Amino acid sequence: MVWLVVVAPVNSEVAAALRLHPDTVPAVWTELRNRWEYGHAAGFVIQLLGLVALLISIMVETPRHAPQLAR
Repeated sequence: MVWLVVVAPVNSEVAAALRLHPDTVPAVWTELRNRWEYGHAAGFVIQLLGLVALLISIMVETPRHAPQLAR
C-alpha cells in the first residue's frame, strides 16, 4: 500500500514530465526525490516488521522439544 500511495504517483509524475517536457525532469525529480526515497524506506520497514512478526509467531508456536516417537 505504501508503494501505491507514495512511490507510484512520483514515478507517474516523473514519467509524464519525461514524455511531455524532458527538460523539466531534473527539477521535478529534485522536488519529488525525498518522497520517493521515504516511500521506499517506509515500505522496507513495514516488510521488515512483517518478517519479524512471522519469525516470532513461528518461534512461539514451535515446541522446544519434538515429541518422542513410541517404539
